[in-house]
Amino acid sequence: MAIQYYFYKVHDLYLKPKLVLNPKGYEKLGKFIVREKEFTKDSLTKLKEGDIIYADRIRDKEDIELSKKDWVVRLHSAIYLGNNKIWHSNIVSKKSDYWSFDKFIKYYKPIAAKRVIE
Repeated sequence: MAIQYYFYKVHDLYLKPKLVLNPKGYEKLGKFIVREKEFTKDSLTKLKEGDIIYADRIRDKEDIELSKKDWVVRLHSAIYLGNNKIWHSNIVSKKSDYWSFDKFIKYYKPIAAKRVIE
């Protein structure tokens, strides 16, 4: 619920859980800024603080890469904070945590980014 907390605390905008949780969050919340097959570090230049990054998990909490066969395609969401920083709740840290984009892409494969606040 990091996304809900962020928008409430930073923008005084309450988002209902049903709107934030995936897949509805991915389908209905905000507008797409990046929607690429290959989301790269270069894609960050299109983002601004508060954009939501959606990603698939590619490593488990023991830092073992998941095979395509075992890859549980679960949409994960995170907030881009600018300056190569991501904030999200995750199983690796077992809490809500700040990560660099480089660390984030070690565990997750970004597939899209959306903007809620213009």
